Amino acid sequence: MALLASRDWRVAEAIAEIGYANPFLPERIALEKKALGKAFTNFQPFLQYRPDCSVNDMFPNATALRHRSELLLEKMRGKLIAHEPATERELEVYENLVIYQLYGRYMSTILDLPAVRFRTRPEDDILDCYDAFAADYQRFLELPERKFPSNLDRDVIFAGLFQVERAFFHIFRHVIGASLSAARLRAAIWQSVFTHDMRRYLTALHRFMGDIPTLITGPSGTGKELVAQSIAYSRFVEFDSTKRRFVTNYTDCFMGLNLTAIAPTLIESELFGHAKGAFTDAKMERQGYLDESKCSRWGTVFLDEIGDLDAQIQVKLLRVLQNREFQRVGDSTTRRFVGKIVAATNRELAAEMEAGRFREDFYYRLCADRIETPSLRVQLQESAEDIENFVRFIATRLLPELPEEANRLTDEVISWVRKHLGDDYPWPGNIRELEQCVRSILIRGVYVPTGRQSPTKPAPMAKFLKNVEEGDLSREELLTAYFSLVYSKSGSYRAAGRQLGVDWRTVKEIVDAKVARRFVDSSTD
Repeated sequence: MALLASRDWRVAEAIAEIGYANPFLPERIALEKKALGKAFTNFQPFLQYRPDCSVNDMFPNATALRHRSELLLEKMRGKLIAHEPATERELEVYENLVIYQLYGRYMSTILDLPAVRFRTRPEDDILDCYDAFAADYQRFLELPERKFPSNLDRDVIFAGLFQVERAFFHIFRHVIGASLSAARLRAAIWQSVFTHDMRRYLTALHRFMGDIPTLITGPSGTGKELVAQSIAYSRFVEFDSTKRRFVTNYTDCFMGLNLTAIAPTLIESELFGHAKGAFTDAKMERQGYLDESKCSRWGTVFLDEIGDLDAQIQVKLLRVLQNREFQRVGDSTTRRFVGKIVAATNRELAAEMEAGRFREDFYYRLCADRIETPSLRVQLQESAEDIENFVRFIATRLLPELPEEANRLTDEVISWVRKHLGDDYPWPGNIRELEQCVRSILIRGVYVPTGRQSPTKPAPMAKFLKNVEEGDLSREELLTAYFSLVYSKSGSYRAAGRQLGVDWRTVKEIVDAKVARRFVDSSTD
C-alpha cells in the first residue's frame, strides 16, 4: 500500500521538488501551481526585488505550501512509524519534504531583515534555533529501522539550509530590479553557488565547489564585485554542533584585490606572498592572499580586472587553478591554495587572446563557470520603471537613518533625470555613473555627464517599425508590442494606462506576459 493516495502524492512530489528548484527560474512557479491547484495565487513571472517589497509580495504561496507539506509529512510519518512498506522514491520524497519543512520553520526570514542595517546576514538567531531544529530532525528522520536515500547528516542539513537563506539574502540585496536581465543574473548567481542540480550539490558537491573558479564579465560599473560578494557570502560553511557555532564567520571569507590598483611589480607578492630577503624591501616574511592563513577552504579571493594581468603572473595563477599549488616569491616551498577564486574583467577576452595578451590555457581554466552582468541601459530598456528602484536603493544607502529624506532625494533625482537627461539617456558609466548622479544631485542639485552620448534608436524599435510597415504582426503581437512601447516610454504602468486609455492592470498583464515568455524561452536555451 502506498504512503499517500495518488492526489496527495502528486502534491507531495511537487513540493519536494520546489525545495531543490532554482528559485529565480520559472520552474519554481510551475511547481507551486502544480502543488496548490486552484489555491495557487498568481504573481509576477519571476522573483523581482525592489527596495520596498515585502515577503508576501514575493512569496504569496509560501504559507499554503508549508501547511500542505506539514499535513502530508504527518500522514507519511505515521505510516512509516507503523512499519508500512515504502519504496525508495517514497522515502526520497518524504526526506525532501522534511528538508522543505525545516527550512520553512527555522530559516525563512530572508526579507524580514532591513536592508539598510544589515550588509550581511547575522547568524545569532539561527544558532538560537538549533535545539528545536535538532529535535525536529530526530522526530522526522531518525525513525526506527528506516534509512533514507541521501542519509544526510543533521549538521550538514543545518549548515546547508543556512547557506540557502544566505544566498537568498545576498542575491536579493545585491541584484535589484524587475528587468529580464536582472532575473537572468539572479538565476545565474544561484546556479554558480548550487549548480543546476541542487540535490547533487547538497549530497555530494557542497565541500568541493571551491575548486571551480568563477569568471564574471560585463561592462565597467555593472556591479561585478557585488556579484562576487554574493557568491562568496553564499558558500557552504560547516557547522560544529559540539561547539554550537559555524567553523568560521562567513562575513570574513571575502577578499577583494583590484589588480590594476597595484603596481605590476607588487602583484606577485600580494597574491603569493614573499620570503624574507626575497627582494630589497622584503625585510620580513609576508603571507599572500592565497595563503591558507588568509583564505581558508570556505574563503573566496576576488581578482578584479583579471584581463589586465601580466602574462607571467597568468602562468603562475594557471598553476594555482590546475594543481592548487603556488610558491611565495623567493621561497621554494610548495603551498596549497584551499579557497575559491572569482575573477572579473570588462575586457573582451576573445580579442585579448587573439592579440596575444591573454593566455588561452589560462582562460579555459577560468571559464567553466561564467556570469555576465548586464549594462544599466539594457536593464532600463527592458524595465523602464527600474530607474526609480535603482535610485531609491542608492538613496537609502546614502541616507540609511533618514528614510523620509531618502524618499525625497529619490523623487528629486528621478524628476531631474527625466527633465534634463530624458528616458533615453544611455548611462555609459552604468550603475557607478547613476550612483555619482545621485550624489551630485544630493550635493549640488545638478549632474553633468562627461561626454554625453546622443541616444540612438534601439534595434528592437527598428525591427518593430519594420514589421509594422511590412504587415508581419498579428493583432496580438501588435497589441503587445505597442503596449510595451508605451510602457517603456512612460516609465510606469499607471502612466501607460492613462495614455492608452485602459486600466493600468491591463497594461501590466500584457507587458508581464511578454516578459514571462521571453524569460521562459531564455531559460530553456
